[in-house]
Amino acid sequence: GYTLESVKIYSIGLQSDNFVKALAKIYKLKCENRFSKKPVVASAFSLSTTHIDLTKSRVYFKSKLFLEENSEDSYCEIFFNINLDKGIIELPEKDLDYRENLIKVFTR
Repeated sequence: GYTLESVKIYSIGLQSDNFVKALAKIYKLKCENRFSKKPVVASAFSLSTTHIDLTKSRVYFKSKLFLEENSEDSYCEIFFNINLDKGIIELPEKDLDYRENLIKVFTR
């Protein structure tokens, strides 16, 4: 795979707040906080064996994000897949043990 410098996830307001609340509900965690006003920055590692050009349509890009790498109390990982053909982003969970920390990172 290829290592990317970083991925930045920005809040777009109410939709982002609702996203993190829905995620917490799915994870069965309590969360009253809003999505972080600061960008959530993660290191990314491509799971593809070849270089992928994200400017082209019909691309399905799979990667893994590493969040809060310098903090043991909120370190987590999540998969981050981009399906340009369908216009969607998928966030499949990497490990059940990262659920609480993922909510922490998204709401710090």
